[in-house]
Amino acid sequence: MSNMQNTVLIATGIVATLPLIPTGHFLLFGWPARKEQIVSRFSDEAIGRYRQMFYPESGFKDSEGFAEEYDLRYGRRLFVFPVLLFAATVIGATYWSVTWVFSHDWASASEGTAKIAIFSLAGAYVWVTFDLILRARQNDVVTSDINRATLRLLVSLPFGFAISAFAGVLSDTAITLSTGALAFFVGAFPTDTVLKFMRRTAAIPLKLDGNTESDSVQQLTKIDGISVPIAERLVDEGVKTNLQLAYADPITLAIKTGMDFSFILDCCGQALVRIYFDDDQIKVVRRFALRTGVEARSLNDALASYDAKAAAAIGRGAAPPPRNPMETAAQTQLEALADKLGLDPFSTHFIIDQIADDPYTDFAFEIWASQYPKQAPDPTAAPAETTSAPVAKSA
Repeated sequence: MSNMQNTVLIATGIVATLPLIPTGHFLLFGWPARKEQIVSRFSDEAIGRYRQMFYPESGFKDSEGFAEEYDLRYGRRLFVFPVLLFAATVIGATYWSVTWVFSHDWASASEGTAKIAIFSLAGAYVWVTFDLILRARQNDVVTSDINRATLRLLVSLPFGFAISAFAGVLSDTAITLSTGALAFFVGAFPTDTVLKFMRRTAAIPLKLDGNTESDSVQQLTKIDGISVPIAERLVDEGVKTNLQLAYADPITLAIKTGMDFSFILDCCGQALVRIYFDDDQIKVVRRFALRTGVEARSLNDALASYDAKAAAAIGRGAAPPPRNPMETAAQTQLEALADKLGLDPFSTHFIIDQIADDPYTDFAFEIWASQYPKQAPDPTAAPAETTSAPVAKSA
């Protein structure tokens, strides 16, 4: 084997390994951490409720069964084929590019088509490597990211030639390094950005609708905490409206988008509340700390507690009892909220009750309760240290 061949092989190995390192790091360290992050948050009771809500025919009932179900649905085995395909693509493209670079005179103006191809691949390589390094650092890699990286490398040549032709570069017989740099710059853009540009460019001569503004993204970004990139990731997973987000499986969505489970759960709760209010009303609802169904459930429980006591007293022929401080605060909040919304208290209470009694609110409430359980009273504590609030609540 000649020195040139050795140089090509060594260079190919070095260049091709770089985007594979963050992928391997995630599979070895990031993926187990994400699994533990989700599985450890669920008590057996919460797991049972989750199964009833989203997978009623599944057999897992406890943490061990839930972990096995997690491996079955989202295990590392699902990465095998995408990673192998990506590795084959990046190694093949790298070998071809390195071979051409070492065997041709870059100072000449000949073989301009090959130069554009090399520049296009180099730009795509830069973007794919940077994207995978960033996602591995954020512990946010899913199989679709690997597939998209493979696709980005495969379509980099058509992208480079199309943009070069559009810019008039290919019409010149002499392709220099400066003109070939255009293909590199285009290759370094994210795939979505290039596709948007191509759609807009083709829309004019073909008289097609070139509007790339997504109603779905605009709707989802109205939820607190959801930016345009996050909304685009949700749309990629088929979540295009607030209604879909409100009733989505938060575990599946957290895994497929690579985002934190608590964040997804909060966004789902916000989406559920937005179903019942318009854009102006939701600003008022937020000011009253009713962002998600969990907060609505807390308010509704306080209101329902007094309603039950009042109904029982009336049933006995007695006058309704006075409200305790918690029930008084809840009623005051309800009346102030109704006034700001321009509704009567009964209608507002009905809306809050619908949100609080929704099965998905009940599920989210139990999940939060399982993550932050109330501590049992210390039996060794002195009687003077025990407050009367827990006793009154349990009574």
